[in-house]
Amino acid sequence: MKDLFETLSEATVTLRATALPQALLRFLVAVAGSAAGLLCFLWFPHPYGPVLLGAAIALALASAVLPDSAAPTVTLAGLALWWFVGAAAASWWQWAVMALLLAVFHFGAGLAAASPPWARADAGVVRRWARSAAAYLGLSAGAVAVAIGAALTAGLPRGMGWVVAGAALLLAAGIASLRRMVRAPQGSR
Repeated sequence: MKDLFETLSEATVTLRATALPQALLRFLVAVAGSAAGLLCFLWFPHPYGPVLLGAAIALALASAVLPDSAAPTVTLAGLALWWFVGAAAASWWQWAVMALLLAVFHFGAGLAAASPPWARADAGVVRRWARSAAAYLGLSAGAVAVAIGAALTAGLPRGMGWVVAGAALLLAAGIASLRRMVRAPQGSR
């Protein structure tokens, strides 16, 4: 098991070796996570708010430096929990902003963890990243729009049926994506 000094040493080496595209991606991860924490702090004051904000920013920075660690998962879980505890009376646009910030954080951390920090991305890789980012964020924005539309529509039935329908839709999309990945030739992923 690594101790604190080994972890800090690894983080220092990682930061020194980071190429510009990875540095920008990791900066985006840190900004999105920190902004989500700041918005939770501003929108939902709490006696422990400064401590929670400090933890959110520290975890966002840790996620940017070590995206292949548990830090992004802990950051997302902490921010989502803070949001769900405080956001019962939030307006629809606050939900949309938070969902998109967390989507940017999640996708950025995934991309940053997918390649080593010193990797130089060629134009083809950047195009694939941009296409997948646009698709992911577009689907996230679409899901937010559907959720907001459903929440604002009076008389729409609510309940566990919608949760089951959403889970079935996600399962079907996951199976379709997995089938596509299995059928795709090795170089086209």
